[in-house]
Amino acid sequence: MQTTPLSWHIGQGFGWSTAKSTTVLTV
Repeated sequence: MQTTPLSWHIGQGFGWSTAKSTTVLTV
């Protein structure tokens, strides 16, 4: 649920670098 393809794409837009550190906040 945390590593969903949709969330991953959104994370990249906002900066996957930061999302990687906080995957829970990526959503």
